[in-house]
Amino acid sequence: MSFSFDPSPISLGCMNLAPSNPKSIQSIQAALAGGITCFDTADLYHQGENEKMLGEALGSKKYDVTIVSKGGNDWTGEGDGWNWNPKPEYLSQALDNSLRRLNRDYLDVYLLHGGTIEDPIEAVIDFMETSVQAGKIRAYGISSIRPNVIRKWARLSNMSVVMTQYGILDRRGEEEVLPLLEAAGIGVMARGVLGKGYLLGKEAEEYLGHPKDRIVRIQRQFGELCSSQSISLLNAATSFSLQESAVKTAVLGASRLSQVQKHLKLLSDPQFPHYWTPQMKGAFPVDTYQNHR
Repeated sequence: MSFSFDPSPISLGCMNLAPSNPKSIQSIQAALAGGITCFDTADLYHQGENEKMLGEALGSKKYDVTIVSKGGNDWTGEGDGWNWNPKPEYLSQALDNSLRRLNRDYLDVYLLHGGTIEDPIEAVIDFMETSVQAGKIRAYGISSIRPNVIRKWARLSNMSVVMTQYGILDRRGEEEVLPLLEAAGIGVMARGVLGKGYLLGKEAEEYLGHPKDRIVRIQRQFGELCSSQSISLLNAATSFSLQESAVKTAVLGASRLSQVQKHLKLLSDPQFPHYWTPQMKGAFPVDTYQNHR
């Protein structure tokens, strides 16, 4: 199966769509109707029920979109926690279960849901390649923020996709990770684009090493810049991530229909995502990864 990772600029992160809420399916269907063609889920979310809900919501359109799911977190027998399990034997079982819940014969993109440098990386890559050859997945990659892990995967594998955190409040990937992935032709799914909601005005707290007062300062400066250019906070934050050439899609989460509808307004804006200017980008701090280098 040939595969080219060409998602919509915005992907719907389904993690916070509760399967117990009947409006969650409506939210997914609204996203699909509004032009979102990439949906992100994982077997960890709601103990697999999130995948099942996504498959049900997409129905006959399930092969018309790109579905990304993730595995590697093994729920305990009591279901009250999970253990990291990157062994190929477990991933094989997890992938089959994900396909069953999604009601699909194959998965577009399968990501290792995390990863450490101590993982049996070569064996996991062999499993991914075998799964591609078997027609169970079209492409694979990892979900990680660790430069050493991403670097090793990029060197040893034929992965097509990396999900990593990137946005105004986390620009650490600019130092090495994003240039590396762009040079390798590996598409990036950016998560954490809205900084846990702080960029939309959520009450500030310490975040990723940023003390609360720094978050407050960034919120104020960000708001002033957006106001001066008549750009919504959501538009500016999302445009910021998408202006990085390695980033193919910004994964925006939602827990209710109204949030999905706001995301869709971005896609209907003919200038999105080209509002962001170098002047605005230069206004915010760039940190570097201190661990896992």
